[in-house]
Amino acid sequence: MTSPIRVLRQLVRPTGRHRPRPALLQPQPLLLPDAPVLPPAGPTEHGVLDEDTLALLLRFDQVAVTETGHCEGCGRSTAHAVYRGGSRACWACGTKTPAGKAS
Repeated sequence: MTSPIRVLRQLVRPTGRHRPRPALLQPQPLLLPDAPVLPPAGPTEHGVLDEDTLALLLRFDQVAVTETGHCEGCGRSTAHAVYRGGSRACWACGTKTPAGKAS
């Protein structure tokens, strides 16, 4: 019969082949070399947005109109994104103003 002291000793500091390896023998993570990201060779081309695509983006709140107005968070006049529902969001601090409270 195994003594309770031996069982406790095996739980606290196991011996034998099932004990954890020392830190020096554990495999180290493989670090991959950083490959530089090359900039584009020429200027980036931008497409022209037609009215139908703009209306579709506005309908699903993907884009917003920018207006200037007083921001309560910043305490000054800043640029705001105005959404279709009338709510506004400050571009500087991110404060959101519900529709109807816009000044």
